[in-house]
Formats: sequence, structure tokens, C-alpha cells
Amino acid sequence: MVGNMQQREIGKTKLKIDTLGLGCAPLGGNFVDLTYNQGAELVNAALDAGISYFDTAPWYGFGRSERVVGDQLRNKDIIISSMLADIKTRSCSRTNGLWNGRSNAISSRV
Repeated sequence: MVGNMQQREIGKTKLKIDTLGLGCAPLGGNFVDLTYNQGAELVNAALDAGISYFDTAPWYGFGRSERVVGDQLRNKDIIISSMLADIKTRSCSRTNGLWNGRSNAISSRV
């Protein structure tokens, strides 16, 4: 269990987040090949340890990380940060328009 977790305020929002969080790229298969169940176990172990800040993004496994995080954290008092963009296609590179930052794509992710 993480004792006396330090928190920081985000900008002018008055929202406070833990200074220690779980980076969820591996849940999408980035850097290491985790199964869905292994990712779920990792998220739950972080919760059990007192972590309440999770960082995910749509391109971590083309949404797989977000699904694992969302399924495990539903109805929990936590903070999730995500880069607000959507993926147009799995086959093109970043410079060829992989990221879709249009407002309708962003709204669909939130």
C-alpha cells in the first residue's frame, strides 16, 4: 500500500492527482505482450496498492489499454488521463495522418 501519497494540482483546475500513477501502455501490448487478464490483474494490483491515477491512450494497442482500464475501473473514484485523439487506421504512419484530433473523434473517446 502506498502510504501518504503526495498530490499535485493540475494547472488552474483545482484537480489534485497523485504524483505516482500507472502508465498503461503495456496493457495495450506496447513494450511487453500482456494478455487482457494480466492487464486486469495489474490494474487491480495498482488499485490495491492505493494508486488512483492511470494514464492510457487510444493508440496503446489500438484501444486495448483503454478497454482494460475502463473495465477494471468502472465506478471507482480514480483519475484517468488520456491523449484526446482517435486512430484513423492501423496501417498508416503518424506523419501520414494516423491521429485524428477532430472534435467529433475526441468526443467519441470521452
